[in-house]
Amino acid sequence: MRGFKRISVDALIVSVLLAAAMPRVAATAETFKPLSKAASGLVAADTARYQAMVSRDVKALDLLLADELVYIHSSSTRQSKSEHLHDIEVGAAVYKRIDTKEQVPSIYGNTGLIQGVAIFTTGGGAREMTSTLRYTSVYVRRQGRWQMVSFSCSRIPEAGASAPGAEEPPAGGPAGAAPSGPPPGSPPQT
Repeated sequence: MRGFKRISVDALIVSVLLAAAMPRVAATAETFKPLSKAASGLVAADTARYQAMVSRDVKALDLLLADELVYIHSSSTRQSKSEHLHDIEVGAAVYKRIDTKEQVPSIYGNTGLIQGVAIFTTGGGAREMTSTLRYTSVYVRRQGRWQMVSFSCSRIPEAGASAPGAEEPPAGGPAGAAPSGPPPGSPPQT
């Protein structure tokens, strides 16, 4: 019994330490708490990046994105900084609107992490699509400013949507066949 009690106390201590280390803010109206200066700057950089994507401001994005950027779209397409900027510049990737619903910053020295949720409206005309995405952005602080080095996101299923793999197979397709993704060569979806 004595060993059990010791494990419980240790578990309690670890739980308290983990709770203390968790981010203390979620940028929603219900749970907003003041951010540190560094965390505020990180959220501002993430927000500015989204604004630059929508306005197709490639010069601003060039400063906000690190040269070694790895950008993973919700379609699982992987892009470098130059590929991402090129697609935005030529209109191969069109971001009509990006509404952040949650941005939770964490700072680890000169590295910053944003875990968030955003609604992306991409494409145009008949190809316009809206997706709610959970994302992680990783930034490094260089010469007094934040630059994003990594981005990855995944779609949040709509309420009432069936679980992945539970879709009906396409007509005429083999049973259990996964639905096809976007046509080859179509622009990224985030």
